[in-house]
Amino acid sequence: MKKILIPIDTSQHSLEAIDYAIKFFKREDCEFFFLNTYSYGVNGLDALSLLQADDDWFDEPKLKSEKILGRLIKKYSSINKSKKHQFNEISECSDLIDGIKKTVKTLDIDIVLFLGKSKEDNSLKKYSKNTERIIESIRECPVMVIPHTANIRKNQEFILASSFEKAISIKELESWSKLLRLVKGKGRLVVFNQASDLTSTQKSNLAHTINRIYNLNDIVVPVQYLNTKKDIKQFAQSHPDCILSIVDRKPNIWRRLGFENSEIVNLGPLQCTPLIALHA
Repeated sequence: MKKILIPIDTSQHSLEAIDYAIKFFKREDCEFFFLNTYSYGVNGLDALSLLQADDDWFDEPKLKSEKILGRLIKKYSSINKSKKHQFNEISECSDLIDGIKKTVKTLDIDIVLFLGKSKEDNSLKKYSKNTERIIESIRECPVMVIPHTANIRKNQEFILASSFEKAISIKELESWSKLLRLVKGKGRLVVFNQASDLTSTQKSNLAHTINRIYNLNDIVVPVQYLNTKKDIKQFAQSHPDCILSIVDRKPNIWRRLGFENSEIVNLGPLQCTPLIALHA
């Protein structure tokens, strides 16, 4: 049974992510876990004030979190009659990233799925801070970022984009292939370079990837070449019905120190195209 983690906030935007996830995994036996994290506003309190705080002060954030999750469980258990789907709630007193990491590890989550931009936010230049944090920090499983305008199509095309300067691990190809088979989609590889400019290493890694995908799915995927990595955003805009997967390489020291962002964060939000971050 596939386990899907959906971080929940106090707005209505989480509903779009849940609705998309239910449709996307409609053929799959799934457990959906709705995670809401909360904290206590203790920054402005001294030790004495904290000790004197009454039980209601401590209970309020927890009760508010449980109320939000309880409503969602009731709503989706009522409207979704599929016997393939189960809904669970997790209320956690922690930082958002710590809560996601703990849940992914404890429950062996298969994928984290969430809405990348709210419907009211028309900016397509930059992700929200929390979206960036999740993309940068959650590497234990694939992460799927959903635009609010995303639609699920029949036989949807899955794009796996890479420079192929390094080999894509069999684990990542298996994760990608499972999603491809799940929605009975079509596959395509996109290379961040022209065919004539590929090095011998890139050619070898591309050939190995094609062979592995064939062995996993019994299909031969077509290959498309772009001029540079920057062209992937224009490619996504011209293919709004696809699902784009990019392999996020292990962070270097500058990225770990916060001086650099991942290629996925630098790419920024896509208007209609769901994005899956795989991890090497």
